[in-house]
Amino acid sequence: MLLLVRKDLLQAWRTFRLPALILTGVFFALLDPLTAKFMPQILGLFGDELEGLAEMIPEMGPAEALLSFYGDLIQIAALVLIIIAMGAVALERERGIAAWVLTRPVDRGAYLWSKYLALLIGMFIAVAASGALAIAYTASLFGSVPLSGALWALFFISLFLMLILAVTVTASAFCRSQLAAGGIGLAFLLAIFLPELLFGHTELVRYFPHVLSTGHAGHLLSGLEDWTYFIPAAVITLILAQLCIAVAAHYFKQAEL
Repeated sequence: MLLLVRKDLLQAWRTFRLPALILTGVFFALLDPLTAKFMPQILGLFGDELEGLAEMIPEMGPAEALLSFYGDLIQIAALVLIIIAMGAVALERERGIAAWVLTRPVDRGAYLWSKYLALLIGMFIAVAASGALAIAYTASLFGSVPLSGALWALFFISLFLMLILAVTVTASAFCRSQLAAGGIGLAFLLAIFLPELLFGHTELVRYFPHVLSTGHAGHLLSGLEDWTYFIPAAVITLILAQLCIAVAAHYFKQAEL
């Protein structure tokens, strides 16, 4: 298993999938704090009309700058993650690579888990690197940063992205087309926020994975919520992610290549 994970990590790096994810996070880690700091001045450069708009924009602090970065992790980085993961299995089946690898003494379940774990490791590296950069850069621009809340929010967002990854890899195992797998991953990313409409004002909302995303992460940065509030959603997210891969591995062991 370790050899397979290492092989898939190297493959993700050489095919620029992992660097693309890291560079996406780093780009927004630099852009969002800078934009939050200088947005009024930037708008003021475009004439009197936008200068009036700039005066209406409230002054942003470190929490708002980090929240903007976390929002881009949830939206843009999640899309990049889906694009990277949608071909994890489906593309190799299309090209006959999966059949060639599995003619060796490689268990199908191990093959699928290695794909998921390699991408998961890459995702955590990208989130950790870009998150550390965003926190450090925000601190250099604004001064003090709510460090504890920022780190907890980053951790919970990582769990949220883990579930998106697990669903996309599962779809890649079930579908022979990587585009179909990507479509399922994208549909899940959109549908995961539906419980907010139904249960947003009830205590049940604490048990849904979307709670780990941007809007509620902002409560950690502002001190409105303690990290323990997110434990139910974190546990359920972990269970759902591993269940998805377990189901995909069970199916893949019997599927035709």
